[in-house]
Amino acid sequence: RSASAEDEAIDAKISWTLSSLIGIQPEGEGVRAPATVQRPRRQRQQPTARSRRDEVGGEQQAPLEAVSSFTTIRATDLVTVDVAATSLDDAPRLLEELQQVGMEDGEAFHKVVSGRLPVSAIDKLPSLPRLHYASRSFIVHRGAFDLLGSHDVATGQTTSQADAAHHVDVVRTTLGVTGRRQRIGIISDSFDTSRSAPGSAASDISTGDLPRDGVHILDDFNGQESIDEGRAMAQLVYDLAPGADLSFATAFKGAASFANNILRLAKECDIVVDDIGYGSEPFFQDGIVGRAAQKAAEEGTPYISAAGNDGINAYQAPFRDSGKPTVVDFGGRTNSLVTHDFDPSDERVADYQLISVPVGNDFQIILQWSEPWASASDAPGVGSRSDLDILMYDMADNLLNTKMATGGLDQNVGKDAYEMFAFENRGGIDVDGVPGADTVFKLKIVKWEGPDPEMMRYLIWSNSWGFPLTHFTGAPTLWGHPNMKDTLAAAAIYYADTPRYGSQYPTAEPTTSHGPTPIFYDTQGNKKPAGGDIRAKPDITAADGTHTTFFGTPVDNKVAPNFFGTSAAAPHVAAVIALLNEWKPGMTPKEIRDILFETALDLDDYIDLSQQGPGDFDEGHDYQTGHGLMDAYAAVTSLDNMPTCLTKAPAAEVACSATDGHCKGTSADNALVLSVEDGKGSLTADGEDGNDCISVTISEDADDLDLVKAVGGRGSDYLVIDGKVPSKAKVEVTGASSDGDDGSRDTILLRIDAGSDGRGVEVTVTNSGEGSLISGSSTTDTILNFGVTKDEKCRADVIKVGGLGSSQLSYDDSRGEVRAGDKLVGMIYPPLP
Repeated sequence: RSASAEDEAIDAKISWTLSSLIGIQPEGEGVRAPATVQRPRRQRQQPTARSRRDEVGGEQQAPLEAVSSFTTIRATDLVTVDVAATSLDDAPRLLEELQQVGMEDGEAFHKVVSGRLPVSAIDKLPSLPRLHYASRSFIVHRGAFDLLGSHDVATGQTTSQADAAHHVDVVRTTLGVTGRRQRIGIISDSFDTSRSAPGSAASDISTGDLPRDGVHILDDFNGQESIDEGRAMAQLVYDLAPGADLSFATAFKGAASFANNILRLAKECDIVVDDIGYGSEPFFQDGIVGRAAQKAAEEGTPYISAAGNDGINAYQAPFRDSGKPTVVDFGGRTNSLVTHDFDPSDERVADYQLISVPVGNDFQIILQWSEPWASASDAPGVGSRSDLDILMYDMADNLLNTKMATGGLDQNVGKDAYEMFAFENRGGIDVDGVPGADTVFKLKIVKWEGPDPEMMRYLIWSNSWGFPLTHFTGAPTLWGHPNMKDTLAAAAIYYADTPRYGSQYPTAEPTTSHGPTPIFYDTQGNKKPAGGDIRAKPDITAADGTHTTFFGTPVDNKVAPNFFGTSAAAPHVAAVIALLNEWKPGMTPKEIRDILFETALDLDDYIDLSQQGPGDFDEGHDYQTGHGLMDAYAAVTSLDNMPTCLTKAPAAEVACSATDGHCKGTSADNALVLSVEDGKGSLTADGEDGNDCISVTISEDADDLDLVKAVGGRGSDYLVIDGKVPSKAKVEVTGASSDGDDGSRDTILLRIDAGSDGRGVEVTVTNSGEGSLISGSSTTDTILNFGVTKDEKCRADVIKVGGLGSSQLSYDDSRGEVRAGDKLVGMIYPPLP
């Protein structure tokens, strides 16, 4: 309770959710305040424990921090507020007053004014005479038409939070788009063979977490490494695109098998997604897995891959001769090797890095350099001209490669420019003069022969706590097939860090692999022009940390595991592409990419390698988040033939009443609003031409009417029927014009209460028109909330198919599809049992 009269006056007009923000200093650190929703977080992985992309599930092992539902609000921030006016008439004036003190995106509806208000303006609210009470808004809702939004019956034990984070739920409840007639191929470790993973594919089907028809298994993997991550990915896809069919193939049978399974799935699927990477995929040249993924994309199958979870956990530099040769003795033969200088300055020389490896931990790296690979080059006789090795020493300069380290000593000339090195500290070394087992060692990169590579990079490969202590500033870690020109590399953002879950500053996972990685050689092994090809990777950011029934570690709850990493982000992208393809089949991968990029929410690369800090906001594409946060609703509603009320384009508004008899639109895109309160005879709202939106609200007092009819007309129309079915009048709806089906998909949203006798709405769909075959469901009309009222009670609706009797029709209650033989003539969402 307030102690002063001034504070009492403030408390009388604004909530503590706002008054607690008064007085924040611009130069201060801000105030901790409740987030828009309870916002569970997970601890970001330590910079010394980056997960690799093909050790599936490794990202689950990071320690967790306490769950917090608070965020930091600063003086320069905007907060979303709901403000009640003193009267209905005062709301428009109150809106003007709030705009004068800085409100943005302000809107008035009845007595409430909402918008985004500067924190610095909160103390001005009590002085506004028309303001009755103000508080922060804790609900974020996005809709294009205040009447839109059908029921959405969730199935399964868990649902991915990406459904909300990417506005997929809005797409589904607004348009009934679920990925019908799309098949998504998933590539991972295994699907249904793990001995340790809880549950099974059969149990997932029984609980509604996988499709009732199951998943087509093209090729599974049964081994000790199996953890069924592919099944977890399938659950995420199914949550966002429940109408899609699914297939699976493993990538755990070698790089060649991986590449072949990519092409096998591409033949039977419309979209393919994977979350596996091989260390043997070249950094600086397109390898076989990448070429398979590129071929799939070039032949028309969108290919999505997890970007990786390595952050900037890499070292990169040109090979520099330190002038300090390293003398080694292998098998009684002494060799003097050129040693790399880790210090880029001209003043100093550092012929080794210090590496911290705690006892019981290891340090593993993959070293590659800019020379052609024999395994990736089609031309004969092509391979690396240089031979580099990795050496590890203790602090007394004893070589450990032959004692406690493995690898790092391959002969590379004429082969692949690749070294794998692994060192495990077992605690048996104590030479540094400090009591206890040593934990710091020296790492050298040496050259046996050949030219100095213009670029070399090593990637920290293990999930252990081994990490460089010196001369390590980070480098890009995105490589291999996610780096192909036409594939989509998915970055990750924790779902609770997205705007839909209350984040004002959405930021990507720091573990998401950074680009770019230049491609210096073509597939023949020929050197590309200076600098090589620089590809803008990653491409798009999608949610991770979302729920599955079995995979991951519970973070934001005590039951459902959270699936973290770009392995979770990638399937969400695949699912959204299925939604796009359902509405507009036949798009090329490039067209799909362009749509996703143009409609994404721009994010910042806050680990910009060029400045090693937040710095200025990176507008447009960046090498951490790609083109930004994927927005399914913005992407779908940007497509052609979209009803006007769902787009950003202006529409000609037409208001009608019951006395008009016949309310007609024009040849342009119209928004017809019809309020039926009384009248006699029949009343028709007809959109005529254009991609129209028609809203009909029927009062229960309209008892003297015989017929209320809504006709979409030619074009892709959106028809909303609200209110209550009159006691006498019939309510008829059809998306087509009197001339028949025009080959456009119409959407009919029924939000009307049943009549006193339970009667409902009669919906007519056509049995003609190009694209009405099951393979062309994009032109088939969709009915939302068929048979279900707003309060989820039954309503006796009728669906009629022009010229056909009920014996000629069939209904698939798992998909909500009405069929006439081999034709798909109507779609119901949610599916009615």
